[in-house]
Amino acid sequence: MSSNLILTAIRKTSMKKLIFILFLFVSNVVYSQQYYKAKTFSFTTIKVTERWKPWSRPEVIDAMVEVDSIDNSITLYTNKVQIYTIYRTEKFTTDGETIYWYYCEDRDKIVCQIQLTLDKKGINKNEMEIKYADLKLKYELK
Repeated sequence: MSSNLILTAIRKTSMKKLIFILFLFVSNVVYSQQYYKAKTFSFTTIKVTERWKPWSRPEVIDAMVEVDSIDNSITLYTNKVQIYTIYRTEKFTTDGETIYWYYCEDRDKIVCQIQLTLDKKGINKNEMEIKYADLKLKYELK
């Protein structure tokens, strides 16, 4: 009978350790999806009149981008701080890339989509593209 009690105690202790390890793993995954921070190093635009014009020449820019899914916001720290409110998110994973689509509104309540592309293999560039009906802004991220 005492051996059964010992086995039960070992199982409970093992189960507690397993639950604790799973909790740490899940909380780390959730945390990593809730906040993303990066620096930009180039910026380019494209506008539409009757049709889309070519992308502008890239400009060097040093700005910070923060994506905070807890507060449902994306903040771009340029000369004029740009804040976007997220109202829906979609995530796609391809071979080596993770793409986040954020459906947002800017400060002026203009609807836009923000695409954040993160390359896990280092082959392509990490970038953030802000898409309006008549304008696209692309930032390359460090």
